[in-house]
Amino acid sequence: MNSEPERTQPSESLYRHMFDSAPDVLIMINRKGDIQVANSRCRDVLGMAPGDLPGQPFRTLLASQNHSDFEVMLRGLCEGTEMPEVEVAAQEHNGSTVPMMLEIRSVEEEASGRFMVRLRDIRDIKMLEQEYRNLFDSIGDAVFIGEPVSGLMVQANRQACDLTGYHLGELLGKDYGAVHSETW
Repeated sequence: MNSEPERTQPSESLYRHMFDSAPDVLIMINRKGDIQVANSRCRDVLGMAPGDLPGQPFRTLLASQNHSDFEVMLRGLCEGTEMPEVEVAAQEHNGSTVPMMLEIRSVEEEASGRFMVRLRDIRDIKMLEQEYRNLFDSIGDAVFIGEPVSGLMVQANRQACDLTGYHLGELLGKDYGAVHSETW
């Protein structure tokens, strides 16, 4: 009797199940940026049937202001440069947009030049950011947030702006010592 477990290669159906079960929109594209296959999250997040997408340019899933971002990322990947994740607006089937994080990675097992695109829905994060901003601005005292070492301000609330007479854009990046007698 052999006590070693039998090793089998994962089946195509297992990979397809994992692809469709992912919480993010996953899309395989070629070097030209054309969609080859998409997972079922396209329907849930963007209202688009994944079977209708193959052959379409991926950039059509993005708001027009993000087309060039995608083109730069794709060109960089084709040249062998890893590209950072970027925030984009994805186009829903009904014409509205969804804030998403776009990540594109080479499919390393293949020499065919295909890329895996991941779109992560960040609507909940955006909503929490707005709640944080509202709470931060509702604090009755002036609040300054700065870089620990340099003392350069990276955030301030409405009361800090009112107290100093600066607009938020003028405060950000300014040394704390420019608005307060105490040093950072």
